[in-house]
Amino acid sequence: MASRLVTPRFAVVTLAALAYFIAIAAVLPVLPVFVETDLGGSSFEVGLSVGIMGVSAALLRPILGAIGDRKGRRFVMMTGALIVGLGMLLLIPAQSVAVIVVARLITGIGEAFTFVGAAAAAQDLAPEDRRGEAASYFSLAIYGGLALGPLIGASLDDAAGPDAVWLFAAIMCVVSAVLARIAAPGPTPEMADVERPSTFLHHAAIRPGAVLGLVLMAQAGFVSFIQLYSDDIGISIGGLAFLVFAVVVVTLRLVAAKVPDQVPTIRLARFAATCSATGLAIIGLTRSTVGVVIGTMIHAVGQTFLFPGLFKVVVDTASERSRSHAIATFSMFFDLATGLGGIALGLAADGFGTESAAFLAGAGLCGMTAVLVGPIVGPAVRAADERAAIGADG
Repeated sequence: MASRLVTPRFAVVTLAALAYFIAIAAVLPVLPVFVETDLGGSSFEVGLSVGIMGVSAALLRPILGAIGDRKGRRFVMMTGALIVGLGMLLLIPAQSVAVIVVARLITGIGEAFTFVGAAAAAQDLAPEDRRGEAASYFSLAIYGGLALGPLIGASLDDAAGPDAVWLFAAIMCVVSAVLARIAAPGPTPEMADVERPSTFLHHAAIRPGAVLGLVLMAQAGFVSFIQLYSDDIGISIGGLAFLVFAVVVVTLRLVAAKVPDQVPTIRLARFAATCSATGLAIIGLTRSTVGVVIGTMIHAVGQTFLFPGLFKVVVDTASERSRSHAIATFSMFFDLATGLGGIALGLAADGFGTESAAFLAGAGLCGMTAVLVGPIVGPAVRAADERAAIGADG
């Protein structure tokens, strides 16, 4: 009989993560348009404003993430969510790209805490034999928030302007902090004995994180430019691509949650990268509503299955006492991809004079990753298998 996974505490921690990622994502369709239209920013400045949060989070993530192994998941979730809320409030008076960048840097500091705390809390509350499934449900909060948030943000912007979006995001961060206070695990006696990590990066997360980062650089370009691209080609339904993305991701997260425990990690990651490459290429080449819808659907399939399998390898390889450090290292690649992907693909869009270039460059990154995923991730998968075999023998 399978161990129970979805307990009330697990559900509330997942809801806390969902509220947080809705807050993060609500600004995504609004901020690029605000920077370009209201502040007169270039495509590079659009990518910088969206992505700089990821840079500050990535630089701090391994340092701050290890705090979760000593102070507990509740502390880092609450602290991070409240700092992100402050960063959202600082967007309200912003009248220049420089102020936007400062606010986003502060948001990145909070992000360095929150993601790690939430991901570690979900794994702490999950049975060992269902960690891949737990990662699927947790990543439903991530990608569900990243998909639903833009729809809410775009609607609020249409109804009341960007300040309403920034305020909504801040409120959702407070909701996340409250839910974390209720359900996230606090410090345990064993945590008092946890030593500071001897290395900046946890070895278990580097290879899976590299694959995650390469594909998510393309996702950063999708998030940064899909709304501008949709407006440019005359799509009249605001946030259509985000809606399609949300439906696909949420549906697959629910009906295919067990897949990461059933399909070999390398095969699943290669499939995910290939789907994202195909979908982004269709978006960039067709310049049509049909192309955006079909391409987004295929890209969303890839994004659905990328995270859980790679995450499971990281958690299975790391010890419980270093879990936050390992997750911090893994999610650092998430942040680097968000930051550098938006900037790099913004430069591609500027260089070729069209947002199509951002999607085609992203397709190229994903295609390259699909080819290289085996050599990159293979050693990490073998290490996870060896650790599992030792645990079974013990």
